Amino acid sequence: MRKLWMVIIILLIISILVGIYAFTTPKITSLPTYFTYKGEQAALNNLHSSQKMTAHTTKKWDGIMFDLVKSHKLGDATASRIYAYLYTAQRDAAFLSHNNKHRFMGSLDPISAEVLCLFFPKNCPHIKFQVKTDPYSNELAKIVLKKIKLHMILDTKQQKLSAEKPGGDHWAGSKPYFGQEVGSWKPWIIDSPQQFLAPKPNAQLWQDELRQTEQALQNITPNQTKAVVFWAGNPSTITPPGIWLTFANEYIEEEHVSFSKALFVRSVLAMGIADSVIAVFYSKYTYWIKRPFMLNPNIYTVMPTPNHPSYPAGHSTISATAAVILSYFFPKNTQNWWEKADEASSSRVWGGIHFPVDAKEGLILGRKVGNTVIQAQPPFALELDKK
Repeated sequence: MRKLWMVIIILLIISILVGIYAFTTPKITSLPTYFTYKGEQAALNNLHSSQKMTAHTTKKWDGIMFDLVKSHKLGDATASRIYAYLYTAQRDAAFLSHNNKHRFMGSLDPISAEVLCLFFPKNCPHIKFQVKTDPYSNELAKIVLKKIKLHMILDTKQQKLSAEKPGGDHWAGSKPYFGQEVGSWKPWIIDSPQQFLAPKPNAQLWQDELRQTEQALQNITPNQTKAVVFWAGNPSTITPPGIWLTFANEYIEEEHVSFSKALFVRSVLAMGIADSVIAVFYSKYTYWIKRPFMLNPNIYTVMPTPNHPSYPAGHSTISATAAVILSYFFPKNTQNWWEKADEASSSRVWGGIHFPVDAKEGLILGRKVGNTVIQAQPPFALELDKK
Protein backbone atom coordinates (compact mmCIF):
# COMPACT_ATOMS: atom_id res chain seq x y z
CA MET A 1 0.00 0.00 0.00
CA ARG A 2 2.84 2.34 0.91
CA LYS A 3 4.50 1.71 -2.47
CA LEU A 4 1.23 2.52 -4.24
CA TRP A 5 0.99 5.87 -2.46
CA MET A 6 4.60 6.64 -3.37
CA VAL A 7 3.85 5.95 -7.04
CA ILE A 8 0.76 8.17 -6.89
CA ILE A 9 2.72 11.02 -5.28
CA ILE A 10 5.51 10.76 -7.88
CA LEU A 11 2.97 10.81 -10.70
CA LEU A 12 1.31 13.88 -9.18
CA ILE A 13 4.65 15.68 -8.93
CA ILE A 14 5.46 14.84 -12.56
CA SER A 15 2.03 16.09 -13.66
CA ILE A 16 2.53 19.35 -11.78
CA LEU A 17 5.99 19.87 -13.28
CA VAL A 18 4.72 19.14 -16.78
CA GLY A 19 1.89 21.59 -16.23
CA ILE A 20 4.29 24.29 -15.04
CA TYR A 21 6.53 23.72 -18.06
CA ALA A 22 3.59 23.86 -20.44
CA PHE A 23 2.36 27.05 -18.80
CA THR A 24 5.73 28.83 -18.78
CA THR A 25 7.00 27.67 -22.18
CA PRO A 26 6.28 30.31 -24.86
CA LYS A 27 3.57 29.20 -27.28
CA ILE A 28 4.00 29.71 -31.00
CA THR A 29 0.78 31.58 -31.66
CA SER A 30 2.11 33.00 -34.93
CA LEU A 31 5.21 32.56 -37.03
CA PRO A 32 7.79 35.32 -36.44
CA THR A 33 8.23 37.72 -39.35
CA TYR A 34 11.30 39.95 -39.47
CA PHE A 35 9.38 43.14 -40.19
CA THR A 36 6.40 44.29 -38.13
CA TYR A 37 3.04 44.25 -39.89
CA LYS A 38 0.24 46.22 -38.26
CA GLY A 39 -2.98 45.52 -40.08
CA GLU A 40 -1.54 45.39 -43.59
CA GLN A 41 -2.42 41.72 -43.86
CA ALA A 42 -6.12 42.59 -43.67
CA ALA A 43 -5.90 43.09 -47.43
CA LEU A 44 -5.47 39.30 -47.69
CA ASN A 45 -8.66 38.41 -45.82
CA ASN A 46 -10.94 38.18 -48.84
CA LEU A 47 -8.32 36.77 -51.20
CA HIS A 48 -7.35 33.13 -51.67
CA SER A 49 -4.99 31.04 -53.74
CA SER A 50 -4.97 27.45 -54.90
CA GLN A 51 -1.18 27.47 -54.85
CA LYS A 52 0.94 26.23 -51.95
CA MET A 53 4.39 27.42 -50.93
CA THR A 54 6.97 24.64 -50.90
CA ALA A 55 10.70 24.04 -50.65
CA HIS A 56 10.68 23.35 -54.38
CA THR A 57 9.91 27.04 -54.98
CA THR A 58 12.67 28.35 -52.73
CA LYS A 59 15.11 25.97 -54.40
CA LYS A 60 14.08 27.31 -57.81
CA TRP A 61 14.74 30.89 -56.71
CA ASP A 62 18.06 29.92 -55.15
CA GLY A 63 19.15 28.78 -58.59
CA ILE A 64 17.96 31.98 -60.26
CA MET A 65 19.60 34.14 -57.59
CA PHE A 66 22.93 32.30 -57.71
CA ASP A 67 23.00 32.43 -61.52
CA LEU A 68 22.50 36.20 -61.42
CA VAL A 69 25.25 36.67 -58.84
CA LYS A 70 27.64 34.59 -60.93
CA SER A 71 26.78 36.17 -64.27
CA HIS A 72 27.19 39.69 -62.86
CA LYS A 73 30.50 38.71 -61.22
CA LEU A 74 29.50 40.15 -57.86
CA GLY A 75 31.79 40.19 -54.85
CA ASP A 76 31.00 38.59 -51.51
CA ALA A 77 29.75 41.77 -49.81
CA THR A 78 27.23 42.63 -52.52
CA ALA A 79 26.14 39.01 -52.82
CA SER A 80 25.56 38.70 -49.08
CA ARG A 81 23.31 41.76 -49.20
CA ILE A 82 21.16 40.27 -51.97
CA TYR A 83 20.91 36.92 -50.20
CA ALA A 84 19.69 38.58 -47.00
CA TYR A 85 17.04 40.63 -48.79
CA LEU A 86 15.65 37.67 -50.73
CA TYR A 87 15.64 35.13 -47.89
CA THR A 88 14.07 37.59 -45.46
CA ALA A 89 11.39 38.58 -47.98
CA GLN A 90 10.56 34.92 -48.59
CA ARG A 91 10.33 34.24 -44.86
CA ASP A 92 8.04 37.19 -44.25
CA ALA A 93 5.75 36.42 -47.18
CA ALA A 94 5.38 32.79 -46.13
CA PHE A 95 4.93 33.51 -42.42
CA LEU A 96 2.50 36.36 -43.08
CA SER A 97 0.44 34.03 -45.26
CA HIS A 98 0.49 31.27 -42.64
CA ASN A 99 -0.49 33.67 -39.87
CA ASN A 100 -3.43 34.87 -41.96
CA LYS A 101 -4.62 31.60 -43.50
CA HIS A 102 -3.13 29.02 -41.08
CA ARG A 103 -1.31 27.37 -43.95
CA PHE A 104 1.33 28.32 -46.50
CA MET A 105 -1.16 29.54 -49.06
CA GLY A 106 0.02 31.21 -52.25
CA SER A 107 3.23 31.43 -54.20
CA LEU A 108 6.63 32.87 -53.29
CA ASP A 109 7.27 33.61 -56.96
CA PRO A 110 5.99 37.22 -56.99
CA ILE A 111 7.93 38.43 -53.92
CA SER A 112 11.08 36.59 -55.01
CA ALA A 113 10.93 38.14 -58.46
CA GLU A 114 10.24 41.64 -57.14
CA VAL A 115 13.21 41.54 -54.76
CA LEU A 116 15.64 40.27 -57.40
CA CYS A 117 14.37 42.92 -59.83
CA LEU A 118 15.44 45.58 -57.32
CA PHE A 119 19.02 44.39 -57.69
CA PHE A 120 18.98 43.29 -61.33
CA PRO A 121 16.58 45.67 -63.14
CA LYS A 122 17.97 44.86 -66.59
CA ASN A 123 17.23 41.19 -66.00
CA CYS A 124 13.73 41.84 -64.68
CA PRO A 125 11.81 40.65 -67.78
CA HIS A 126 13.63 37.32 -67.67
CA ILE A 127 13.23 37.08 -63.88
CA LYS A 128 9.47 37.66 -64.04
CA PHE A 129 9.15 35.09 -66.81
CA GLN A 130 9.70 32.49 -64.04
CA VAL A 131 6.67 33.66 -62.04
CA LYS A 132 3.45 31.75 -61.37
CA THR A 133 1.08 34.26 -59.88
CA ASP A 134 -2.45 34.98 -58.67
CA PRO A 135 -4.17 37.97 -56.98
CA TYR A 136 -3.52 36.64 -53.46
CA SER A 137 0.21 36.07 -54.04
CA ASN A 138 0.52 39.45 -55.75
CA GLU A 139 -1.08 41.24 -52.79
CA LEU A 140 1.13 39.32 -50.38
CA ALA A 141 4.21 40.36 -52.36
CA LYS A 142 3.01 43.97 -52.39
CA ILE A 143 2.76 44.04 -48.58
CA VAL A 144 6.21 42.57 -47.98
CA LEU A 145 7.88 44.50 -50.80
CA LYS A 146 6.86 47.78 -49.16
CA LYS A 147 8.87 46.81 -46.06
CA ILE A 148 11.81 45.62 -48.15
CA LYS A 149 11.94 48.86 -50.11
CA LEU A 150 11.83 50.96 -46.94
CA HIS A 151 14.72 48.98 -45.47
CA MET A 152 16.64 49.43 -48.71
CA ILE A 153 16.01 53.20 -48.74
CA LEU A 154 17.37 53.53 -45.20
CA ASP A 155 20.25 51.24 -46.12
CA THR A 156 21.19 53.30 -49.17
CA LYS A 157 20.69 56.64 -47.42
CA GLN A 158 23.35 55.99 -44.78
CA GLN A 159 26.02 54.61 -47.11
CA LYS A 160 29.32 56.45 -47.24
CA LEU A 161 32.94 55.66 -48.05
CA SER A 162 35.31 54.99 -45.17
CA ALA A 163 37.96 57.68 -44.81
CA GLU A 164 41.25 56.81 -46.48
CA LYS A 165 44.50 56.51 -44.55
CA PRO A 166 47.26 58.00 -46.70
CA GLY A 167 50.90 57.08 -46.43
CA GLY A 168 53.13 54.16 -47.31
CA ASP A 169 52.41 52.31 -44.08
CA HIS A 170 48.81 51.60 -45.05
CA TRP A 171 47.12 49.38 -47.61
CA ALA A 172 46.56 50.95 -51.02
CA GLY A 173 44.95 48.94 -53.78
CA SER A 174 43.62 49.83 -57.19
CA LYS A 175 40.76 52.33 -57.22
CA PRO A 176 37.88 51.94 -56.87
CA TYR A 177 38.51 49.92 -53.72
CA PHE A 178 36.15 47.03 -53.08
CA GLY A 179 33.85 47.37 -50.08
CA GLN A 180 34.95 50.81 -48.89
CA GLU A 181 31.31 51.68 -48.14
CA VAL A 182 30.22 48.31 -46.74
CA GLY A 183 30.94 49.21 -43.11
CA SER A 184 28.24 51.90 -43.36
CA TRP A 185 25.50 49.56 -44.60
CA LYS A 186 22.41 49.15 -42.44
CA PRO A 187 22.70 45.95 -40.37
CA TRP A 188 19.84 43.50 -40.10
CA ILE A 189 20.30 42.27 -36.53
CA ILE A 190 23.40 43.74 -34.88
CA ASP A 191 23.10 47.32 -33.66
CA SER A 192 26.29 48.64 -35.22
CA PRO A 193 29.59 47.32 -36.64
CA GLN A 194 31.45 49.61 -34.24
CA GLN A 195 30.56 47.29 -31.37
CA PHE A 196 32.56 44.53 -33.07
CA LEU A 197 35.65 46.52 -34.03
CA ALA A 198 38.62 44.14 -34.08
CA PRO A 199 41.54 45.07 -31.78
CA LYS A 200 44.26 47.23 -33.27
CA PRO A 201 47.04 44.89 -34.43
CA ASN A 202 50.59 45.26 -33.12
CA ALA A 203 52.67 46.74 -35.94
CA GLN A 204 55.83 45.07 -34.59
CA LEU A 205 54.42 41.60 -35.29
CA TRP A 206 54.06 41.93 -39.06
CA GLN A 207 57.45 40.52 -39.98
CA ASP A 208 56.78 37.41 -37.91
CA GLU A 209 53.28 37.18 -39.39
CA LEU A 210 54.78 37.49 -42.86
CA ARG A 211 57.22 34.63 -42.19
CA GLN A 212 54.37 32.39 -41.10
CA THR A 213 52.42 33.19 -44.25
CA GLU A 214 55.48 32.55 -46.41
CA GLN A 215 56.07 29.20 -44.72
CA ALA A 216 52.44 28.16 -45.12
CA LEU A 217 52.55 29.02 -48.81
CA GLN A 218 55.86 27.21 -49.36
CA ASN A 219 54.63 24.06 -47.60
CA ILE A 220 51.13 23.98 -49.07
CA THR A 221 49.78 20.48 -49.78
CA PRO A 222 47.55 19.38 -52.68
CA ASN A 223 44.56 19.14 -50.34
CA GLN A 224 45.24 22.61 -48.98
CA THR A 225 45.51 23.97 -52.52
CA LYS A 226 42.16 22.40 -53.32
CA ALA A 227 40.66 24.10 -50.26
CA VAL A 228 42.13 27.47 -51.25
CA VAL A 229 40.51 27.22 -54.68
CA PHE A 230 37.17 26.00 -53.31
CA TRP A 231 36.85 28.75 -50.72
CA ALA A 232 38.23 31.57 -52.86
CA GLY A 233 34.76 32.61 -53.94
CA ASN A 234 36.03 35.14 -56.44
CA PRO A 235 33.70 36.93 -58.90
CA SER A 236 31.80 34.54 -61.21
CA THR A 237 31.05 32.28 -58.22
CA ILE A 238 28.30 32.31 -55.60
CA THR A 239 30.97 33.68 -53.19
CA PRO A 240 31.63 32.39 -49.63
CA PRO A 241 28.25 33.61 -48.30
CA GLY A 242 26.61 31.58 -51.05
CA ILE A 243 28.74 28.56 -50.20
CA TRP A 244 27.48 28.67 -46.63
CA LEU A 245 23.87 29.09 -47.72
CA THR A 246 24.31 26.08 -49.99
CA PHE A 247 25.69 24.00 -47.09
CA ALA A 248 22.64 24.97 -45.04
CA ASN A 249 20.18 24.26 -47.85
CA GLU A 250 21.69 20.85 -48.53
CA TYR A 251 21.51 19.93 -44.85
CA ILE A 252 17.93 21.17 -44.59
CA GLU A 253 16.94 19.00 -47.54
CA GLU A 254 18.83 15.92 -46.33
CA GLU A 255 17.37 16.15 -42.82
CA HIS A 256 13.82 16.89 -44.03
CA VAL A 257 13.63 20.05 -41.94
CA SER A 258 10.13 21.55 -41.78
CA PHE A 259 9.33 24.32 -44.24
CA SER A 260 8.74 26.87 -41.47
CA LYS A 261 12.07 26.16 -39.78
CA ALA A 262 13.89 26.11 -43.11
CA LEU A 263 12.58 29.56 -44.02
CA PHE A 264 13.47 30.92 -40.60
CA VAL A 265 16.99 29.46 -40.49
CA ARG A 266 17.76 30.58 -44.05
CA SER A 267 16.68 34.11 -43.20
CA VAL A 268 18.61 34.31 -39.93
CA LEU A 269 21.70 32.79 -41.54
CA ALA A 270 21.62 35.17 -44.52
CA MET A 271 21.08 38.20 -42.28
CA GLY A 272 23.79 37.05 -39.88
CA ILE A 273 26.29 36.59 -42.69
CA ALA A 274 25.37 39.98 -44.15
CA ASP A 275 25.92 41.59 -40.75
CA SER A 276 29.27 39.83 -40.35
CA VAL A 277 30.31 41.23 -43.73
CA ILE A 278 29.38 44.73 -42.57
CA ALA A 279 31.31 44.23 -39.32
CA VAL A 280 34.48 42.88 -40.93
CA PHE A 281 34.62 45.58 -43.59
CA TYR A 282 34.19 48.23 -40.92
CA SER A 283 37.33 46.85 -39.23
CA LYS A 284 39.18 46.46 -42.53
CA TYR A 285 38.67 50.09 -43.46
CA THR A 286 39.43 51.28 -39.94
CA TYR A 287 43.00 49.95 -39.97
CA TRP A 288 43.87 49.70 -43.70
CA ILE A 289 46.38 46.87 -43.13
CA LYS A 290 48.57 45.81 -46.05
CA ARG A 291 48.35 42.39 -47.67
CA PRO A 292 51.25 39.90 -47.42
CA PHE A 293 52.31 40.43 -51.05
CA MET A 294 52.68 44.16 -50.31
CA LEU A 295 55.34 43.36 -47.71
CA ASN A 296 57.00 40.77 -49.92
CA PRO A 297 56.54 41.31 -53.69
CA ASN A 298 57.92 37.79 -54.30
CA ILE A 299 54.80 36.20 -52.83
CA TYR A 300 52.66 34.59 -55.51
CA THR A 301 49.27 33.71 -54.09
CA VAL A 302 47.36 30.59 -55.11
CA MET A 303 44.30 32.68 -55.96
CA PRO A 304 43.98 36.42 -56.70
CA THR A 305 44.13 38.73 -53.69
CA PRO A 306 40.94 40.78 -53.16
CA ASN A 307 41.14 44.54 -53.60
CA HIS A 308 40.58 45.49 -49.97
CA PRO A 309 42.65 45.58 -46.74
CA SER A 310 43.91 42.41 -45.12
CA TYR A 311 42.88 42.62 -41.46
CA PRO A 312 40.74 40.90 -40.33
CA ALA A 313 39.95 38.09 -42.76
CA GLY A 314 36.48 38.16 -44.30
CA HIS A 315 36.35 34.41 -44.93
CA SER A 316 37.11 33.74 -41.25
CA THR A 317 34.50 36.21 -40.04
CA ILE A 318 31.73 35.02 -42.36
CA SER A 319 32.45 31.36 -41.69
CA ALA A 320 32.54 31.69 -37.90
CA THR A 321 29.24 33.55 -37.92
CA ALA A 322 27.68 30.87 -40.12
CA ALA A 323 29.06 28.06 -37.94
CA VAL A 324 27.66 29.64 -34.76
CA ILE A 325 24.20 30.09 -36.28
CA LEU A 326 24.02 26.66 -37.89
CA SER A 327 25.33 24.96 -34.74
CA TYR A 328 22.53 26.60 -32.77
CA PHE A 329 19.78 25.39 -35.07
CA PHE A 330 21.38 22.06 -36.03
CA PRO A 331 23.60 21.10 -33.07
CA LYS A 332 24.18 17.48 -34.06
CA ASN A 333 26.23 18.75 -37.02
CA THR A 334 28.28 21.24 -34.98
CA GLN A 335 31.61 19.51 -35.53
CA ASN A 336 31.12 19.56 -39.29
CA TRP A 337 30.12 23.23 -39.34
CA TRP A 338 33.27 24.21 -37.46
CA GLU A 339 35.52 21.98 -39.55
CA LYS A 340 34.28 23.87 -42.60
CA ALA A 341 34.76 27.23 -40.87
CA ASP A 342 38.30 26.38 -39.80
CA GLU A 343 39.17 25.18 -43.30
CA ALA A 344 37.76 28.34 -44.88
CA SER A 345 39.76 30.46 -42.45
CA SER A 346 43.04 28.55 -42.80
CA SER A 347 42.77 28.40 -46.59
CA ARG A 348 43.42 32.13 -46.83
CA VAL A 349 46.73 31.75 -44.98
CA TRP A 350 47.71 28.62 -46.92
CA GLY A 351 47.15 30.52 -50.15
CA GLY A 352 49.33 33.47 -49.10
CA ILE A 353 46.39 35.88 -49.12
CA HIS A 354 46.21 36.60 -45.38
CA PHE A 355 48.37 36.74 -42.27
CA PRO A 356 47.59 34.24 -39.46
CA VAL A 357 46.40 37.08 -37.21
CA ASP A 358 43.86 38.07 -39.88
CA ALA A 359 42.34 34.60 -39.70
CA LYS A 360 42.51 34.40 -35.90
CA GLU A 361 40.81 37.74 -35.27
CA GLY A 362 38.31 37.10 -38.05
CA LEU A 363 37.14 33.92 -36.32
CA ILE A 364 36.79 35.79 -33.03
CA LEU A 365 34.86 38.59 -34.70
CA GLY A 366 32.60 36.15 -36.52
CA ARG A 367 31.80 34.28 -33.30
CA LYS A 368 30.80 37.53 -31.62
CA VAL A 369 28.48 38.48 -34.47
CA GLY A 370 27.00 34.98 -34.59
CA ASN A 371 26.32 34.93 -30.85
CA THR A 372 24.65 38.34 -31.04
CA VAL A 373 22.45 37.13 -33.90
CA ILE A 374 21.37 34.05 -31.94
CA GLN A 375 20.66 36.02 -28.77
CA ALA A 376 18.32 38.25 -30.77
CA GLN A 377 16.09 35.35 -31.85
CA PRO A 378 12.77 34.60 -30.11
CA PRO A 379 12.95 31.94 -27.36
CA PHE A 380 10.68 29.59 -29.32
CA ALA A 381 12.84 29.65 -32.48
CA LEU A 382 13.92 26.05 -31.93
CA GLU A 383 10.27 24.95 -31.73
CA LEU A 384 9.47 25.93 -35.31
CA ASP A 385 9.75 22.30 -36.41
CA LYS A 386 6.41 21.76 -34.72
CA LYS A 387 4.66 24.18 -37.08
